[in-house]
Amino acid sequence: MRSSEGGVLFIDACGGTGKTFLLNLTLAKIRSLKSVALAVASSGIAATLLDGGKTAHSAFKIPLDLSKSDYPSCSINRGTAKAAVIKNAKIIVWDEVTMTHKKAMEAVDRMFRDIMERDVVFGGKLVVLCGDFRQTLPVVRNGNRAETVSACLKTSYIWRSIQISHLRQNMRALIHGDANAQEFSNQLLTVGDGRKPNVIIGNVCDYITVDHKLCKVINSLENLIESVYPKLESKYLDTKWLSSRTILCARNDDKSTLNEQLLEKLDGPLKVYLSIDSIMHDGSDNINMPTEVLNAMEMAGVPQHRLCLKIGAPIMVLRSLDAPKVVNGTRCIITAMYPNLIEAKISSGKYKGESVLIPRIPIIPSETELAFRMKRIQFPIALCFSMTINKSQGQTFECVGLHLASPVFSHGQLYVALSRVGSPEHVYLYSGESDSPGVTRNVVYGEVLPSPT
Repeated sequence: MRSSEGGVLFIDACGGTGKTFLLNLTLAKIRSLKSVALAVASSGIAATLLDGGKTAHSAFKIPLDLSKSDYPSCSINRGTAKAAVIKNAKIIVWDEVTMTHKKAMEAVDRMFRDIMERDVVFGGKLVVLCGDFRQTLPVVRNGNRAETVSACLKTSYIWRSIQISHLRQNMRALIHGDANAQEFSNQLLTVGDGRKPNVIIGNVCDYITVDHKLCKVINSLENLIESVYPKLESKYLDTKWLSSRTILCARNDDKSTLNEQLLEKLDGPLKVYLSIDSIMHDGSDNINMPTEVLNAMEMAGVPQHRLCLKIGAPIMVLRSLDAPKVVNGTRCIITAMYPNLIEAKISSGKYKGESVLIPRIPIIPSETELAFRMKRIQFPIALCFSMTINKSQGQTFECVGLHLASPVFSHGQLYVALSRVGSPEHVYLYSGESDSPGVTRNVVYGEVLPSPT
């Protein structure tokens, strides 16, 4: 497929197959010929892995709230400077498209048709999409299976015009000659494709038994913590060691409990930052709510009212503050704390080791989150000894614990959790206090998986 011909290519790439290397090599080749190559991704972390990468929402001005319209539109008009960049681009690379809502893709398609003045998919531009349908799909708030599948790229009219290619060879196993890595990769695919034999528990039939080929089974939460963070009290000052491990949870409340428990193990004084919460009045309503009620609210992607921190603690940034260096999902280690400023050192990615300053900022939850408009002034960070599985997508660790006493509930979550490392020797699973350790839920929507070629 050549840029002069245009077209859309989807690369189906599971973990370890060299997807990032291939995309960066393609971008480097196009740019070496003095041509324009745009690199975007559906998440901030994925964007930092691409040379010159941006989030798709930033690059194409995609609306943040896609639920307001059946046909949302991007705010880039024909004849502007941004439109000229898109028009002159020889190739557009878009990573992690499988987690993008189809409305966003279709909005970009309509914008490209307008800019290029051609009524063909993406205006006839050469677009390379990349992702893995085994991983988590677009998030539909309070959505059921049918609504989640409906939001997927595979149900869009664009899918009919896409040419599909597959990356199958596990490059990690090939380069290092690691037979265990190849076996681990094969086992992961059986989980991601839903081919692992199911176990029926109660009325639910999508539980599976996880064995030593995928992870080490742990029988208590205390043992899980000690396996992932052994001797944390003395080792946490080693930032390389600390940033190379995490505990993944399916639910936010499990994550918060673990973070509080692990923070207590660190030496040093505890610093507590309280947010300033208020109702935003626009003149059309008279909503009044006690401050205590606003303080008690916890929302996804919004920092807590009571933020407890210590120097040396790992944190995750929840907003894009200084792209591409500090984006939503960037992990850091706290080095200093002030009343309205936190100094931290980036602990992962291309900018690892660089110091950043994180200020208090006003954060306004989306209108779909609450029935009224609220503003919270707080540091846009969260502790990340532990994080949710969805937040870990696109990140790599040396050691991972899975706290699945509350089992996964959405497509691809177990596959994403297990695939954050390259060896089963460094994955620890705690599935709760039960008579069947190692039995956990695996949700797979078979209708979204591309047909094998």
